[in-house]
Amino acid sequence: MHSLSVPLAHYSYAKLLNEIIRLCHKRRFVYQVIGYTKTRVALAYPIYKITIAPEQKKIFCIEAGTHGYEIAGPLAILALLKNPARWLNKNLRYEIYPVTNPAGFDLRRRENAFGRDVNNISPQTMANEEFAEAKILAADIKNKKLAVFLSLHEDIDKRAFYVYIHERAPHTIYRQVIAQTAKICPVLTSKLIHGAKADGHGLIINSAYDKAFHDFFHYRGQANISLTTETPGLLPLATRIQVNLNNIKLISFSIN
Repeated sequence: MHSLSVPLAHYSYAKLLNEIIRLCHKRRFVYQVIGYTKTRVALAYPIYKITIAPEQKKIFCIEAGTHGYEIAGPLAILALLKNPARWLNKNLRYEIYPVTNPAGFDLRRRENAFGRDVNNISPQTMANEEFAEAKILAADIKNKKLAVFLSLHEDIDKRAFYVYIHERAPHTIYRQVIAQTAKICPVLTSKLIHGAKADGHGLIINSAYDKAFHDFFHYRGQANISLTTETPGLLPLATRIQVNLNNIKLISFSIN
């Protein structure tokens, strides 16, 4: 399990970025600003991307912090950077977006500074500057072929884990994610989760495009493996971070 070096309340976006950039320097990982979001008080937040092993051809894309109060994803990225050899496959290129919604992270709320849920890519949101975070992510990944797109989320009202996926035929890796996670935390066995049909074993297998990031890259044919994991927000933070790290490692080493 992983502990934090400072109290959680002190983890501002600036604090998190400072630690991430320090670790990138230490590991000689590439980091860059891919765009700036706006707020109602003219404050601009930079959105960063980290690239690991840029010489590799197969891309594993990890995105976190879409919803600001879902903190386990960004903090899992921080933990990953502290010991990358433990979690990452040296034969993959990793493109990591540690916090997609920095204003939401600082505000500790789901939405961005304009009250928008930015996990939404559609013609309408791409034409609206209040969804700048989604536009920046979509533009940076545009036309790339991804081996994996993984979006790290958490359901703050749940004690059990579940996953959103798309597939035409059962894919082993999604079932492996569920089986592995079940060893350290409960898995949601409901057959209806937030109004969506589930398989009773923690998987929501979408059949229609609902505009979420993992939907977008799946339907564009950019990612064969595309999923959103939902760690249970009512469990200890260390457990949620560990679930994310375990899943990154499992998926990483499933890619040939």
